[in-house]
Amino acid sequence: MHPASILRVIGIICIIIAAWMVAPLALAIGYEENISRQAFTISFSSSLFVGVATLLATNRIKISLGRRDCAILIPLIVAIVTLLSALPLYLSGSFQTIFDASFEALSGLTTTGLSLFPEPATLKRSELLWRAVLQWMGGYSTLILIIWALPYLGFGGEFKISESNPEKQNLSPQLSFKKILINLLAIYLIISVLCFIALYLSGLPLFESVCYTMSTVSTGGFLVESKSPLGSGNFAVEIILTIFMILGAMSFILHGKALSGSFVSYTQDQESQSFFLLILLSACIAIMIMDNSKEGMRNFYNAMVQIISVITTTGYPSTKPDTLIPDFYFLLLLILAALGGTGASPSGGFKIVRLTFFLQQAKQELYHLIHPHSVTPVRYGGRSISAESMKVLSVFSASFIGLICVLAALLSLNNVEFSQAIILAIATITNSGPNIIEASGELTLLLDLPWAAKLSLMLGMLMGRLEILCVLVLLNFSFWRD
Repeated sequence: MHPASILRVIGIICIIIAAWMVAPLALAIGYEENISRQAFTISFSSSLFVGVATLLATNRIKISLGRRDCAILIPLIVAIVTLLSALPLYLSGSFQTIFDASFEALSGLTTTGLSLFPEPATLKRSELLWRAVLQWMGGYSTLILIIWALPYLGFGGEFKISESNPEKQNLSPQLSFKKILINLLAIYLIISVLCFIALYLSGLPLFESVCYTMSTVSTGGFLVESKSPLGSGNFAVEIILTIFMILGAMSFILHGKALSGSFVSYTQDQESQSFFLLILLSACIAIMIMDNSKEGMRNFYNAMVQIISVITTTGYPSTKPDTLIPDFYFLLLLILAALGGTGASPSGGFKIVRLTFFLQQAKQELYHLIHPHSVTPVRYGGRSISAESMKVLSVFSASFIGLICVLAALLSLNNVEFSQAIILAIATITNSGPNIIEASGELTLLLDLPWAAKLSLMLGMLMGRLEILCVLVLLNFSFWRD
């Protein structure tokens, strides 16, 4: 292990957090929010001091991280960033305890979108902006985690092509990381700017345009006002948000190819095809079970907006459609929330790519029953998937289902009704936010939950965002042996 390298990385992260506090601090000064100004000033100074002090203490250390170092560093960074991000929310007086402020901050960083405040209007504008910034940072960090960190560690993320494939990276992990860091930031910024311009031109005020851009592209879902933007009545805003929710849940690798001029990549990608096929299938089911006697096309439109909000795990609350079979429709929403978006995106859930591989593996096993001596590797995009990735898929699938069961049990032990416990478990582990909670009709005021229930939800958010295995591997004794 390299403790000095880990400390140096943490110092850099602290300085980055301090830099991101400048925007809400400036807003607090501009709107004369004196308490928030003091809170962000103290938080900014604290983050900057810790970051600079740590860098000075490790001044002559060159960052060198192995797989074990990275595995330890990822949860450690999340914990430290959560505490630093919660500090201005707590000092501003909006949250009674640092624990509740940490819940809000972690919900933003993991792009879950669950808030302890049912009325966002009670928060100051600087705090609302800070929550949006946390989601935007969390979405970008998730892209780095899924596209580079987890595959490098071998804990999940993007699936690996078989080692026999001639295409191999000759770059070192450090060089690959720098290249991915810059390219993803450019793509993320371009999509965010396009979303902001579209929202602002549609008539949404400047502040709301900025906040909802950050929440939409990151598939976060925090609200700025008590009324959801998907139920505002502004048709242009709803369509723009729907489009960018879909873009946020699609592969950012494909977005990069598209920005380079290769738009055909969208139609050739098997995962994107499966993603849109799932949306189309959900639309067909919605048509069959909608109550067309009530507003007809408007009712179907409300259903599609809600379906897209759920499957992208953005989770913006939306107008609930009238259905002939409401329980079946809600079950459809739960399934879509559990599946989530595509692999190389900030969306949560099981991911479409894993579902595709899982179905292909099942098809392969059935084929082996008929032809026991055949060799039929699982293929994706014309390439064979490594056996190691398929093993990771099996472990992840079992862990995903098991974690939902364990979290639901923990919530039930804290006097949460079982149906609500299941819904909250799925909402947090899939990072899908408040939409399915509101769709259930069983609204739960999170602020009134016992601290143990809140802690369980925080662990669910964290493990769901870190792809579960990244946390479970730290509990394995063999991981710590030399």
